[in-house]
Amino acid sequence: MSKRILAMLVGVVALAAIVGGCGGGDEEQSLTKAEFIKQGDKICKTSSDEILAGYQTFTKQHKIKEFPSRVQGYEITEQIFIPSVEKRLEALRALNPPPGDQKTVEAIWAPAEEGVEVGREDVKKVFTKGDTPFDKSNKLAKKYGFKVCGTI
Repeated sequence: MSKRILAMLVGVVALAAIVGGCGGGDEEQSLTKAEFIKQGDKICKTSSDEILAGYQTFTKQHKIKEFPSRVQGYEITEQIFIPSVEKRLEALRALNPPPGDQKTVEAIWAPAEEGVEVGREDVKKVFTKGDTPFDKSNKLAKKYGFKVCGTI
């Protein structure tokens, strides 16, 4: 093979790599709103199931027959709820939202992340009478169209 043909092939391969890497990369990988909600709700369902299973294991291990004490509730929140919600948010953030919805989706996840931080700093502030740090995120998630996400 001549050097000229080899150089042309290298050029074509390089051009193909450049063209393949350009364009609407994120948009091509973006989900439709329906797909985004479906996948997000699946993540939230799995997370909620993990929280419930963790709660049941905790109550069984501590021989709790009715309701956990306030201190036990704080332990459950710190050991089970907060880590699960943090893991949930990581998985949700890995989803590529529909084009044009990035800011809306960020506005949904940001307050939940703030709630996780509040819980890490003072678990007593996560579930109090009245508002919780997750209320804003829940409201926005429901408004966006989620069925499971938004029911923390």
